Amino acid sequence: MPADLAVAYAAVTGSPDAVSATGAPRCERGERDERAWSRPTSPDVVAGRYSCGFTGDGRAEMWWTDERAGRLAHAVRDDGDLAALFAWWRSSSA
Repeated sequence: MPADLAVAYAAVTGSPDAVSATGAPRCERGERDERAWSRPTSPDVVAGRYSCGFTGDGRAEMWWTDERAGRLAHAVRDDGDLAALFAWWRSSSA
């Protein structure tokens, strides 16, 4: 990940770029998670990182990087349904 993108990601998520979770994403169960992600067409190539969780007022939120685009993005779901937000993100990020 480019250094400036890594710094921006760490600033908003409070998470370094060193988390290496395995197994099914906890986000799809509505639980906080943070890890690398890849596109279905290139499953062995890291496309970026994501962090999913909740804001202080209970809204579901996701932050993610897209290394190819050099982008840091953010999405919020007001009803707090993290699993639904993650499903939307997953279908949109391919």
